[in-house]
Amino acid sequence: MLAADPHVSARLTSAQVDALLDPALYAGLCRQFAERGAVSAREIAASIAREGSRERRRPPGRRQPYRASRSRGGPGSCGKSGMERLRLAHEAWELTRDRLTAFLIARHPDCSPERIRHEVATRLSRSG
Repeated sequence: MLAADPHVSARLTSAQVDALLDPALYAGLCRQFAERGAVSAREIAASIAREGSRERRRPPGRRQPYRASRSRGGPGSCGKSGMERLRLAHEAWELTRDRLTAFLIARHPDCSPERIRHEVATRLSRSG
């Protein structure tokens, strides 16, 4: 359909249009999204760990509500329970892992699935 447009076909062949629209060849901002997601997941996990250690020291019945560490309001800024924050962190991590996997597959189609998994694990385990 796009290749049939006279403005497009005047500058690109049908094969070039197909290549530009092939999601397997387009990585776009996947790397940036994956890196941002990894940082966010680490921050949420650290926040949960800090909150959990404070709750263990607090006497029973003296639970203090969760406070977001960032003023822009992260996923935990709505008074979520520890379990809800943990679920959000896990979902952020899964989304990051999936985006990073898709990016690496698109960028390095010749790599084996094992190598891709290794690269994803290596990149997600880096701190900062």
